[in-house]
Order: sequence, then C-alpha cells, then structure tokens
Amino acid sequence: MFTKICPKCGSTSIHPYVLMMGFNMDSSLREYCMSCSYGYNDQIIFPEIPEVEVEEFRKGMSEITIEFW
Repeated sequence: MFTKICPKCGSTSIHPYVLMMGFNMDSSLREYCMSCSYGYNDQIIFPEIPEVEVEEFRKGMSEITIEFW
C-alpha cells in the first residue's frame, strides 16, 4: 500500500482542503501537511511511497543539508 508523505517534515498526515477564490467562488482542491502546514498556500503534489519505505525516507531526510545564501 502507498501513502503520501511530506517532503519537508516526513509526516504522513496529508489532508485535502478546498480553497475558495474570487468573486465566483471558484474552488481548488489542494493538500497540506497537518504537521508542518507545508503546501497550505501553494499547490503542492506530495510524493506517494510504499508504507514500508516511510522510515527509510525519513532517514534520508536527515542527511540532506540545506544551505542559505
């Protein structure tokens, strides 16, 4: 079985929400991470991985170094 995972914090608590926009109340179905709110203001596509690989994915996240300019 596959599960969606947050690329920012590694959480699998990804939930949909409907964004209502404009005068016509056009709606857009989006998803966001309940743990860190990643994707709430942007239209993000969360990766889906096999559930058995979640811990390995999280271990790999700790090895990534982010540099700020």
